[in-house]
Amino acid sequence: LLSAAGMAVIYCDPRGSTGYGREFAKSEYAWGDASYDDLMAFVDAAIENLPCIDPERLGVTGGSYGGLMVNRIIARTDRFKAAVNQRTFANRATSYGTGDMGFVSDAAEKPRSFADYMFDRARKSAVTKIDAVKTPLLLLHGELDYRCTMEQSEQIFVALKDRRPEVPARMVIFPGENHNLTRTGKMRSQIGHLREMRDWFAQHLAAQENATHG
Repeated sequence: LLSAAGMAVIYCDPRGSTGYGREFAKSEYAWGDASYDDLMAFVDAAIENLPCIDPERLGVTGGSYGGLMVNRIIARTDRFKAAVNQRTFANRATSYGTGDMGFVSDAAEKPRSFADYMFDRARKSAVTKIDAVKTPLLLLHGELDYRCTMEQSEQIFVALKDRRPEVPARMVIFPGENHNLTRTGKMRSQIGHLREMRDWFAQHLAAQENATHG
């Protein structure tokens, strides 16, 4: 749908992804800086090799872990002029014991006081970097998402409105939908989800073009 709207779509598997062996998929790559570095290097290579890509009109989107990466990316760079965050993961502290993953990912981090443990989870969460965000952000989330619960998007949205009110932000919740909204959700929800993303990018990337050439 994005391609049909005249947008070039680029995608890669950064370190931390599965399918390339255990070394490539190590957790320290996925949760450290390696995945971010790889994604930025890929964008640079795409710009260098594909003349159709305008480096002044870049958008970024991702869902679930990809939603976490969207948060990390827009907190570290303003090179993207619009972002769409799907079923985001934003706060490791409030995700503890909730949803269908509970505390599984932190099984090796237990030999501390619980207070220190939760403080560390909060300190490392994407929502704490909200003051650095300058990118217009659309948040899309299923109401009954039990993997990344809806409050994860709410925290990012409310924090942006509170801390960065000058940054355009919109949150759209899809009633009755879960983490698989884009794959097995009701057809009207899937269509609405795609339209929201397409229109957000069209609005903010086109606005950048008009500002550049006007």
